[in-house]
Amino acid sequence: MDNNDENRDGRIEKKPGKTTHTLSKYLLVEEEIVENVFVVRPEGAIYIPEAEQFDRFIKGLLEKNIYSIVLNFEKVKQLPSLVFATIIQTYKECKKKEGDLRLCSIPPSLKRVFVTMQFDRIFQIYEQEEEAVLSYRQSN
Repeated sequence: MDNNDENRDGRIEKKPGKTTHTLSKYLLVEEEIVENVFVVRPEGAIYIPEAEQFDRFIKGLLEKNIYSIVLNFEKVKQLPSLVFATIIQTYKECKKKEGDLRLCSIPPSLKRVFVTMQFDRIFQIYEQEEEAVLSYRQSN
């Protein structure tokens, strides 16, 4: 996990255009605004405690009136069911505010779970982050 390994105690590290939040020793969350879309990139294994922290992080975005979101799961190794509940709630809140939640870069092991849960019928899921971000421009 890049240069943030020593920063796993809840601190925030800022890089030009990006902010990395250390939610636990197992989970980092990078955020970046790309073409007016808020991109969230969790990295690591999400267990139950991390799922609760991830839920609080996502709810914090909604409290800041951020409703155009891409969740990039490329570097996620594991997801408990609580994260799926967070994804559904976030999607509903974004839709209420005329926004959207789009998913991308889901690893094959997790993609099977998304398909089994029929998330591919509810969400717009993209192979690459760039596609997900560009899809907002195309839908306006």
